[in-house]
Amino acid sequence: VLRTGLEMTLHADLRADLAHLKLPRLHLLGGDDRLVDARVAPQLTLGGGRAVVIPGAGHLPYLTHPAEFSKLLRDFCEGDQIS
Repeated sequence: VLRTGLEMTLHADLRADLAHLKLPRLHLLGGDDRLVDARVAPQLTLGGGRAVVIPGAGHLPYLTHPAEFSKLLRDFCEGDQIS
């Protein structure tokens, strides 16, 4: 089951579907992530989403950069502007 799920993840590209989502979205990306390239950030904003790249973070920015990650998430949930 895990192998099947990983295969699906490897070949799935759902970025085009993001434009159809009608809900607030925040994508927090690590600038040094080796699994998800931060250069996809502009594509993640389709349909009104927000994408923020955390410099120096890898794939798990909530573990490596918890203060910055938490502030971005808190600001988004409170409706504050994220730069």
